[in-house]
Amino acid sequence: MVAEADLTAEAATTRGQRRLDEAEGGARLLRERAAEALSALQTEAHEHRRAVRDEATTTLAAARADADASRAEARVLLTQARAEVKVLADRRDDITQQLGNLQGVIEALAVPETGQKTDEHPRAATDGSWSGPETAEPHLSLSTNATTGTR
Repeated sequence: MVAEADLTAEAATTRGQRRLDEAEGGARLLRERAAEALSALQTEAHEHRRAVRDEATTTLAAARADADASRAEARVLLTQARAEVKVLADRRDDITQQLGNLQGVIEALAVPETGQKTDEHPRAATDGSWSGPETAEPHLSLSTNATTGTR
């Protein structure tokens, strides 16, 4: 019976040792797989971060290039607008000068109204104010609205 008990104990010990060895092997394998999975996830995360960083850098570079192009275009448009304003201002000044020169011609061509003596002809002052009598109505050709036909 002792021998039988020893055999049973030895068989149990052997089974236990085998189970322990299998458990340790399984745990080792599980740890290796977990380490490999963790390493793969870390590598994947690192590659993803790098790809996102590269994409952000590319997007930022493109945005800066677009902004530079927009600023350059705005400068060109501003220069063109300033040149156009200068041309228009010069044209306005030329027209103003021509109108000033024509004022004397208009005064010289003004025909006195019927019933007035030529000495009493109302004339526009050189500053544009009316120099005739207070109650007299200016001649149509001397009024400021001569082009529209109104007084």
